[in-house]
Amino acid sequence: LAGVSLALNLGGLRDRWLQRSRSATDTAGLPSTPVKVRRAVAVLGFKNLSGRPDEAWLSTALSEMLTMDLEVGEQLRMIPGEDVAQMKINLSLPDADSYGKETLTRIRRNLGTDDVVLGSYVPLGSGQIRLDLRLQDTEAGQTLTAVSETGSEVRIDDLVGRAGAALRQKLGAGELSPTTSTAVRASLPSNPQAARLYAEGLAKLRVFDALGARELFEKAVAADPNHAPAHSALAAAWSALGYGREARDEARKAMELSANLSREERLSVEGRYRETTHEWSRAAEVYGTLWGFFPDNLDYGVRLASAQTQGGKGQEALRTVEALRKLPPPERDDPRIDISEAQAAYAIGDNKRELEAAARAATKGAAQETRLLVAVARNEEGRALRNLGEPQQARVAYEEAQRIYGAAGDRDHAARAVNNIATVLYDHGDFAGATVMYEQALAVFRAVGNKFAIAAVLNNIGNALKRQGDLKGARNALREALVIRREVGSKGGIAESVLNIGTILYRQGDLAGAKLNYQEAVSIGREIGDRSQISIALHNLAGTLAEWGDLAGAKQTLDEVLAMRRELGDKTGQAYTLEDLGEVAAQQGDLVAARKSLEEALATRRWRSLEASMLRARKRRPGLSSRGLYLNRDSQGQPRRRSPTPPILPARPKTAP
Repeated sequence: LAGVSLALNLGGLRDRWLQRSRSATDTAGLPSTPVKVRRAVAVLGFKNLSGRPDEAWLSTALSEMLTMDLEVGEQLRMIPGEDVAQMKINLSLPDADSYGKETLTRIRRNLGTDDVVLGSYVPLGSGQIRLDLRLQDTEAGQTLTAVSETGSEVRIDDLVGRAGAALRQKLGAGELSPTTSTAVRASLPSNPQAARLYAEGLAKLRVFDALGARELFEKAVAADPNHAPAHSALAAAWSALGYGREARDEARKAMELSANLSREERLSVEGRYRETTHEWSRAAEVYGTLWGFFPDNLDYGVRLASAQTQGGKGQEALRTVEALRKLPPPERDDPRIDISEAQAAYAIGDNKRELEAAARAATKGAAQETRLLVAVARNEEGRALRNLGEPQQARVAYEEAQRIYGAAGDRDHAARAVNNIATVLYDHGDFAGATVMYEQALAVFRAVGNKFAIAAVLNNIGNALKRQGDLKGARNALREALVIRREVGSKGGIAESVLNIGTILYRQGDLAGAKLNYQEAVSIGREIGDRSQISIALHNLAGTLAEWGDLAGAKQTLDEVLAMRRELGDKTGQAYTLEDLGEVAAQQGDLVAARKSLEEALATRRWRSLEASMLRARKRRPGLSSRGLYLNRDSQGQPRRRSPTPPILPARPKTAP
């Protein structure tokens, strides 16, 4: 979705890091020197030999602690735990104490890792546990070393430290220094209760149970209020549930507590905080710094491109994508690069490029058995196909995404795909069918607790009911969405809801009420800097002014809208605005200006249906009442006499932290 200074006066040090990053990379983010590729290691988890559910948390806890132990010192590139969890889902891989060569090859292809750490543990009684682990080479399919350690469950950090030391020696990562030892301790919970709660929360978050994860993370931060990673994880859970304000608060706490973490983790925590505050330029700066330090870590390049896209800098994101393609193999062939390109292409309105990039991502993902990335790619394909006027192909893409998410147990994203299929039905006038599917998606979102998605689908239902003539039902759905959005502090969502309610009031003849809603939407849009939302609300406000006979005020407002949409590069919006400027000019008796605006609109708009409506509009005579001529629009910028386009819920390839 204002920055907070890091503790211990780290601002100056951070500035030096950022300067180093800029000097080490060119403007696209591509390292100016050959990329040094570190050995990649993934900790896959440990088999619970006792079979007791109350001991299952140890697998996640041991994995997280060992990953952090091996990561400090920056000699190894550790695969994040969420990537490992997705790999297990993609490959339907259970915990095991070792894998054969064929399975290791699949893991290597899926994760891009050189080595894996796995094994088993068993409680010995009296609070003691034994940990047996193996280090396996994924290319050779061989076990490089085996380590066995016994220790106390309440001092699990000591147990992990001994096992980590043996692995570091085998991997050539060196011993921990006093400074790196401090960073490891800071990354771990300070007591066994917090460690267990944190591990159980991560396990739930990684199998798409954000609601259950949030409850556990809340208990974890209560048990250890100073554990920065737990606050960051809680922020991720809040974000997944659509609570932007709470996510920002927890992400800020994580950043304030991150002073003793390693520099990599500290910057990662800040990057996630900047994302929650929608400070996209700052987020891009942080991820650019991380990529400058660790150019072999594709995650940071992908996050940089995402921040650039989210910040309205799609062209910069595409330059970052081109830099990512110049990395050594296999990183340069990762489907996430193509997904980044597709998302940036969508942001700049290049639907054809979005489709081509998404198709490449799906093909690569299928070859690498990254099913969840294939689902993300299919969602991108569906959006591009829909915008290119290929509804049937779009539906096929969305349905495949739904099947993949459903098979993986990701109910939330499967419901998003259902919403997207409903939107295809909506586009083609099947408002009743769309409403049924929206209701199906809504039921799932209510079950999983995703407030953001609940409000978004209620908004879609309101638009569909409006198109069926049920203005009362539409208003009720939109008002429920508005209540939720105010609850979670989603200012952009609030602006969308009040704007859509304004279109209902307009339809009901309450021009004064519609005007107030449009003005509120404009005010919120200016507050959050959403010029697209501002342009739509101003456009509707102009329509209300025209309805009242204030044609001069309507023209002045539309001129502002047109200038804004030209700056945004919104060709569709420009066409709508020019058409309505033409109608206002016709109402004012200025047929020359009317003709000029309508011809420019016709040249801008490519949709045949709108071309036909413009031709009809050009034949209208001045002097007619503006009622029925003026196009009031919903939050998606669609005119009242055309089908409003409900938003397609975006798909996210990964969960954090």
